[in-house]
Amino acid sequence: MVVAAVDPNKVALELGPVALQAGFQHLDTAQGYNNQEATAEFLDKHDPDHKLFVTTKLSTPDGKPDKGPVAYSEIRPKILETIKILGRQPDVFMVHNPFLTESIAELWKILDQMIDDGELTADLGIVSHTPPRPRLT
Repeated sequence: MVVAAVDPNKVALELGPVALQAGFQHLDTAQGYNNQEATAEFLDKHDPDHKLFVTTKLSTPDGKPDKGPVAYSEIRPKILETIKILGRQPDVFMVHNPFLTESIAELWKILDQMIDDGELTADLGIVSHTPPRPRLT
């Protein structure tokens, strides 16, 4: 179940139970979707045993490219804020878009350090990135 919509509260809180009844077991949220609080409320009510698979993403504000890049000093606090809001570690934490930072390698060092320090236990991923196309000429 993807909980990104015009009204993220409605999707998470009203349609979430319908998705559960239909058999969905994966929730996808992101900082840029502005729906983490509603997703957390849904999870508290419908998944107290943490059986659902939760994916979230580190995003620029509102997921908009013109709001980036995110300063490296803001990455760790933004991730810790997401964990606090969700009330749990996500199963997967993804880098949401290529305009998030100036260097994915530098961002990844921060993520690795958070895992080494025990602050982040999620698997890591990258989404919405397109590798450069090879030039044939």
